[in-house]
Amino acid sequence: MDRLEGILDSIYESALETGDWSATIMRIADFCGVENASLVAIDPRIDLALVTSPRADPDIIRQYNDTWWQHDPTAAATADASPGTVTDLATTGRELFFSSDFYGEYWSRSGLGAERIASNLYVDDGAFSSVVLQAGVRNDEIADETRARFDLLLPHLIRALRANRRLHALEMEATAVRLGGHGGFIAVDGACRIHGMDAVAERLVGQRRGVGVRRGQVVFDDVAVHRTVVHRVHRCMAGQLAGGGVAPLRFGCPKADRALSVEVLPLRGGQHPPMPGLADGSGTLVLLVFRDPDAEARRKVEALRQAFGLTNAEAQLAIEVAKGDGREAAAARCGITVNTARSHLSRIFEKTGVSRQAELVNLIASASDRF
Repeated sequence: MDRLEGILDSIYESALETGDWSATIMRIADFCGVENASLVAIDPRIDLALVTSPRADPDIIRQYNDTWWQHDPTAAATADASPGTVTDLATTGRELFFSSDFYGEYWSRSGLGAERIASNLYVDDGAFSSVVLQAGVRNDEIADETRARFDLLLPHLIRALRANRRLHALEMEATAVRLGGHGGFIAVDGACRIHGMDAVAERLVGQRRGVGVRRGQVVFDDVAVHRTVVHRVHRCMAGQLAGGGVAPLRFGCPKADRALSVEVLPLRGGQHPPMPGLADGSGTLVLLVFRDPDAEARRKVEALRQAFGLTNAEAQLAIEVAKGDGREAAAARCGITVNTARSHLSRIFEKTGVSRQAELVNLIASASDRF
């Protein structure tokens, strides 16, 4: 009983505190009496597979994450199974499994047996995470005692992952509040693999504006931009990049109003990834925050027009003046002369009810909270 309680403590600590599943998975394998145990997380929507399997050949796991997960008949047969439903090789079909390229070209050289039992821990619109117990080559069978012990652990694994995902959802909701609904964000690990994405980021990434998703990773078309983002991710993970410490990085097509910006920020509670399977068990995530500067500028212009009856040119100048670096700099950014800016400002003062430039700056700043 003491041994069981220790494993349960380890499961909840992995889900709620450190995010490091490796030691816990090995304890599960030993408790259940099998050669190997794995945590698998797959999301076909973003071409992502993450496997934590500390006793398996790392090269075999890398190949699975890169390619073979798409050909795994056991995953295909059980992807929609309800959490808590225990499946085995018979569920897939032994003949189908042994005749597959997955077995012949890949799994037969994995160093593990074919027999397995597994259960999904969550299923979410095509994405799923599962725990898998795998037999060894010399003793390629799953004993009744293994099944009984697996049944003891399974409800706790499901509950722990549910809590883990809820923590992650709350963090994402808090991030959305901090961004004021005007940015999209993706939670990534050190390899820029995706561990969470909001609808805004999904839309922006899907527009093919210099960034995309390949094999579950965020990839920028511009190699220099990609390297810079990865460097900032690593600095952020090391605690060397605080929020607001580096200006957002613009990329895409600025001349065609197709540019985006990306900022790398720490993720509070980032040690709680929504899917197990982080490489080396580091368990650290950071945020890539995407914004559409041109769309935000257009939105602010329209909001000022609606609030104060400004023309488009007046609203654009008011926003530039609010940056506080002087009338000449604001006029230059708007592409107008200083005299034209002076005329615009006179009408802006009249429409907004202010009489000085400093008052206009304060008015725009306070109104920005409503934009």
